[in-house]
Amino acid sequence: MDLYENTVIGSFLYGLGLEVGAQLGTSVLVSGVDLLQQTPLDQSLGDLLIKAPRYFRLIEFKRATNQEMKEHKKLADLAEILWCEERARELVATSFSIHHIVHIYHIEAAERRVEIHLSERPYLMEGRQHHCTIPELCRKTAATMLSPPDDPSPDLCAHYLRILRSLHEGPKKPTGGGAALLVAVREGIIEYAHLADLTDIWRTHEELIKLQARHERTRDHSTHIPPRKKERSEPTPPESPEQER
Repeated sequence: MDLYENTVIGSFLYGLGLEVGAQLGTSVLVSGVDLLQQTPLDQSLGDLLIKAPRYFRLIEFKRATNQEMKEHKKLADLAEILWCEERARELVATSFSIHHIVHIYHIEAAERRVEIHLSERPYLMEGRQHHCTIPELCRKTAATMLSPPDDPSPDLCAHYLRILRSLHEGPKKPTGGGAALLVAVREGIIEYAHLADLTDIWRTHEELIKLQARHERTRDHSTHIPPRKKERSEPTPPESPEQER
């Protein structure tokens, strides 16, 4: 039985949404997930682009049985270009941090069950892999989104994206990916903002941080209930002489 990448990607996205919601609690997270698979950006950037304040990831999914020569060539070409850049060490470190690849294995188990195993590693790091299951990858990704490490600066991320796209598109004008930035607010409001060019992600990165802070302030204000004002009581009229008798 063959297992295609889009099946695993769909399960991962569903599980990631559940994990983010469970770990988020009553907090606010402004974040976005763009599915780039089968778009003009698929060949150059990969399958998934995930972003949140101070967090940015590109993830590619590949079947372990589908180790194509062109993928090895892309990796070698990318490494060569990065090391020729003026900020080579910073860009290589950026790649290790934000650009990952997930290989998919399926193992026949007892009673006709199939167990899906994944191996995750930075795209440039051949050989060394971290093995996990889909639920484990969902939990890890959600936890990192909510408590992100010190990611590379937005300008390094944008520069790295331009290098990736140049590998596939060459010097011609970049192709728009039709990607949409999903801004998710816990109160149930969902807003979409179109990105004509994903290499402008650094602008969006700053907007996400500002938007998150604004919604947190709104949430704090809405949860503050002012004390109830005491109602003025009318004075009790004195009893009449007849009532006293």
